[in-house]
Amino acid sequence: MKRKLKISGNWDGNIFAIMRNTISVLKKADREDLITEVEKIPEKAKYYYEALGICLKVLKEAGYEVS
Repeated sequence: MKRKLKISGNWDGNIFAIMRNTISVLKKADREDLITEVEKIPEKAKYYYEALGICLKVLKEAGYEVS
């Protein structure tokens, strides 16, 4: 069963805030294995939406349904 995660409030449009919050959620879910992917975003992603997509992908891999 997927856990629901509502991204609002401190999940503002700033990609660094989104990355920070994604890492925080992954730590709480004990998914340290996925944090490295988020930390590599500045090296991998060329565009905002590409970086956002990586965050959403790892959250889904961690078992979250993002809304």
